[in-house]
Amino acid sequence: RGWLKTPSGPEWCPFTYDTRKEKNCAPATFQEATNFCAAKGGRICTAHELESSCTSTEGERCEYVWGYDNGGIDHLLQPAVVRLPLLSDNESTIAPLLSDNESTATAAINTGPDDVARPMGDVLSDDTGPSIEDVPSEAENVSSRPLVHVFSPYHDPSAETFAPLNVEQWTMLVSAKSSQERFHTSLGSNGKHDLPVLEHPPFDHVILVCAVLKMDEEILKDILSLYCDHVVVLARSTAEVYTNLKPLPFVQDIVDAGRSVMNKDDDYYLMLTNADICPSGFFYHLAQTSIQESTAISINRMTIPKPHLTLPNKTDGPIDVKHDIAFNIMQQARIALNHHGQVNGAIAHPGQDCYLFHPSLLDEISFGDLFLGYPRWAGAVDLMMRIVAINYHNFQSNKLGTFHLGDERPWQQESVITNSTESEITKSTDMSFWKDFDPEELKYLVYCPVVIHPPRGVHTLQNVINCGKLFVPRNSDDGVVPAFVQPGYEDVYMKTNSASDVLISKDGFPEATYIWQGSTSKMRRAWIASWG
Repeated sequence: RGWLKTPSGPEWCPFTYDTRKEKNCAPATFQEATNFCAAKGGRICTAHELESSCTSTEGERCEYVWGYDNGGIDHLLQPAVVRLPLLSDNESTIAPLLSDNESTATAAINTGPDDVARPMGDVLSDDTGPSIEDVPSEAENVSSRPLVHVFSPYHDPSAETFAPLNVEQWTMLVSAKSSQERFHTSLGSNGKHDLPVLEHPPFDHVILVCAVLKMDEEILKDILSLYCDHVVVLARSTAEVYTNLKPLPFVQDIVDAGRSVMNKDDDYYLMLTNADICPSGFFYHLAQTSIQESTAISINRMTIPKPHLTLPNKTDGPIDVKHDIAFNIMQQARIALNHHGQVNGAIAHPGQDCYLFHPSLLDEISFGDLFLGYPRWAGAVDLMMRIVAINYHNFQSNKLGTFHLGDERPWQQESVITNSTESEITKSTDMSFWKDFDPEELKYLVYCPVVIHPPRGVHTLQNVINCGKLFVPRNSDDGVVPAFVQPGYEDVYMKTNSASDVLISKDGFPEATYIWQGSTSKMRRAWIASWG
């Protein structure tokens, strides 16, 4: 089927693709070569594979080929040109296939004509790709100040490729692991990222924590054990708390899962992202410099349009095959990230889906029952940080930030389409589900200052109600504070809060003053009167 194995190479060599009949041995850019290999279900060879005679060519047209530089994981951004050995007369297994005027371009893959996959260790632990070896544990690491990056992978039953995850989550896992390794191997050096080297960095190693629902533990454990330094099973889901919702994780539970791998008095930072938000190669370096002098920051992602990527139609096979294809997708995406703002490059995205906190701040507040997957959990967290965090700011991603594959927004069916008016949307939507909610619960919606449009689905409505519960004002000895302030920290809140971001209206309801197009408490009361 076009996949060959060069007999002169070591046994560990992958199969390579024979392109003689396609006449594709021609000058090509690194991106063109990458796309060609991905279209065949493979990837560009590493320089290590090329120099080990894992492939060969004949003639002069393909004497030099693209490959990944084999200087550790720096090959993710550093293409290399490698001179291939010419075929010898005694390589009878392949030489008869080649005529005098035909030569091969090469791409490696981990399955061949017999569909025999290389062992997982061969694929994931060599020095030419992102290793899946465990990072040093907290006890073994000489540093006492890690960054704990926690996210919540989930089983996607609808995924036609990369099951049981989807392509976005696979790419995120591969990206996070490779970024973690790059951070560990280039610590103390600015390498190629042009960021300052910090004399006293806020953190100096990264721990990856995967927080999963109990229902997903069994089907995901073999995958997550390869990428995550810790896998923590969450005690509950939204389906167990609310009978009308599908299972989703709670923000507070994910944060607690990340904190559970550390001791109470440890000094560290905690990062929370969605499970499909991919770090760039130097993302943790960027986070390290961005969090200085702050107790919290947020980072906006870039979007990689899927038409700019070569994605597989269907991927059946073992984990190592999916890993390699996800690795190739990551490499394509990072090239697009480097060309953001250009044709076929990444584009800016306004949403917030990455937060970085110091644990001292997390002691002061509660995220209540906000859950991932539907608005307005991120808006609520952002407003809370604006109020209580020291020097909180939002960082707009660049080539060193985060990215997402595509810009699908499945939650939008429960929000408002931006080019339609609110009245048009609500007239065309069945809002009768509001009456299924307890009127006493609906009252909390008025207190959510970050909701922009009336929720059009049960998940968004419940999340907005949960948001409102966090901003209900309560009296304390130190003054009026929102409910998200933990008991005992009212005085801290009164000293650090930014009153300009939230105002209490005359009728006692909070209004977010920084949102340029938000609802008012009067509007929110009208929604309840109309549909509640």
